[in-house]
Amino acid sequence: MEKIAPPEIVLDDAIAAALADLFHVRSWGATRHVSLPFFYPSGSNVVVKVEKSFGGFAVSDNGLAYRELDNVGGARFFSSNVKKVAEPIGAWHDSRAIVTEVDAGELAAAIAEIGSASSRLVWRAMDKIDRLSQSDVIDHLYSRLDRIFGQKKVERGAHIFGPSTHEWEVDALVHVDGQDAVFEFVSNHHNSVYPASAMFHDLALIESPPALTAVVPHRGEFGYLLNILAQAANVIEQGQPDTAYQQAAKWII
Repeated sequence: MEKIAPPEIVLDDAIAAALADLFHVRSWGATRHVSLPFFYPSGSNVVVKVEKSFGGFAVSDNGLAYRELDNVGGARFFSSNVKKVAEPIGAWHDSRAIVTEVDAGELAAAIAEIGSASSRLVWRAMDKIDRLSQSDVIDHLYSRLDRIFGQKKVERGAHIFGPSTHEWEVDALVHVDGQDAVFEFVSNHHNSVYPASAMFHDLALIESPPALTAVVPHRGEFGYLLNILAQAANVIEQGQPDTAYQQAAKWII
């Protein structure tokens, strides 16, 4: 049977289809909502609101950055960080949104800049929130390891070199029965799981590797991220009994 060659793909058509996947526009009355290929830490797309104004077009993030932070109890971080992302692009802000006003020739740049600023604001704020919350958690983890293994056997903020020659700082390093064990607190989002996984993978390649343990709040909160983490280290929950920590100190991946 003679094979029929598939029709040649037209470059412009392929690009148009790709752009249609990257950008979406939805109408809501007199406003248009433009979905952009920028993302918040939650994985949600950045969506910019565009509407006619007296001077041309008003472009805003429609309060999405504020809502992303409010959802994790961090609304106060919006007001303390928004000026840093709004001023450099000539935008202003109210208590919940980043806004600018432009003419038609500036509209494309304004949509991109407002979307990017909204995303950067949330990522920046989430990093601060994580550092503050993790500081208390790490204090508790260190105190618990002291109690389980003895203060002289637990080193806080230890520095370890992996075969990559990168110097890693770990939350706690335990020295017990001639074996080293790393305990690292990991929270349930990408910018905690991926760096921790990279560190665990590197440390696992040491000639005599330490036992590697990720301490997490609750396994069920992690979804597929738990599988990524479990490929690199043992995973235990904060609230597990002392025996789980003792067993983890002997576990080699």
